[in-house]
Amino acid sequence: MKKITVVVAVVLVALFAFAACSAPAAEPSASTEASAEASTEATTEASEEASEPAADGDATCVIGLNAGTESNQFHSDVNNSIKNVAAENGVEVLYAVSEFDAGQIIPKVESLLQQGANVIVDFNVNGQVGGNLIDVVKEAGGKGVIGVDVEYISASGEKAWFMGANNQVAGELCGQAIADYALENKDGKVEYLVLFYNSENGDEVKKRMSGAIDGLKSKGIEVPEENIEYIDLGGGGSETTIQGRDKMTAWLTAHPDAHSVGVVAVNDETTTGALAAAETLGRQEDCIFASHNVSQVYIDAALSGDLYEGYTGSVAYYPERYGEYIVPLAMDIASGKNTDPEEKITVDHVFITPDMVEEYNKEYEEYKAAWTIK
Repeated sequence: MKKITVVVAVVLVALFAFAACSAPAAEPSASTEASAEASTEATTEASEEASEPAADGDATCVIGLNAGTESNQFHSDVNNSIKNVAAENGVEVLYAVSEFDAGQIIPKVESLLQQGANVIVDFNVNGQVGGNLIDVVKEAGGKGVIGVDVEYISASGEKAWFMGANNQVAGELCGQAIADYALENKDGKVEYLVLFYNSENGDEVKKRMSGAIDGLKSKGIEVPEENIEYIDLGGGGSETTIQGRDKMTAWLTAHPDAHSVGVVAVNDETTTGALAAAETLGRQEDCIFASHNVSQVYIDAALSGDLYEGYTGSVAYYPERYGEYIVPLAMDIASGKNTDPEEKITVDHVFITPDMVEEYNKEYEEYKAAWTIK
């Protein structure tokens, strides 16, 4: 049995156990060290430029953090990053978890407002519900809403502040990586492009998919429009390993003669499932994978040395640093210094290939080790 298939089996067991216990742009840097240093410098500089808090911001800001989940690494890192940076700045954080349940998001936010939060930070990645939070917060006398990684727009067209990924650039990095692999191994041909996304995340996150098309084009590869397929995973968050496996199995079964298929998924968990499907069918060499988040499942697979070479890499989002952007922004919103939600705050991205993972993971662990709140 292939290594990645074993990893997926472990993930699936964990997911079923959890369910049983619960209630219903730029080119990559030339070297690992250069990429890591460039990213750290860019992230620090960006977070400083993003927002310099007003003098009384830390005295008036109370963040209501409505987390989507605590059960996956990316979201946990974002949650703890916000808590740590807030503690460093003397900002109170009130906390709730909605578990990506659309029915819980608004009640959780209302509870946070009742407890005294005046700036809501929501990380349920649900653009369909998130827009309603703008009106909920306004009616309660709050200062504003920050949507993390997803654009929130109310029915009247009013926007929340946005902090998160530059999804277009991240998607382009995936497309360029697939193109590079195809140019070297597939005579420059990509017959099909399969794009896994979550409709709940909204149009902003979907740019990770359209960006991949642009990335391929930038390298001189165009996939016929009729051969580009968007596949909706049918749920928010990152718990999409099973969906990725099942939907990729169905797609490959329906396309037995496809031998150069670019696959881009919204996160590493989905890609892990899709790769497992290809391996089970003996079709992995027909596929070229590129992914997002550099989550633990990708790190573990890359460090094992057994990762299929056509898994070109994953785009880094540095969730452990999100607090460096979000907390100063929340302080400025609370103090009235920032009144313009039209200006998005985005992170810098680096495409992390398997041979870059060891250095990336070392710096990631060192950064988190300095946290006082785990």
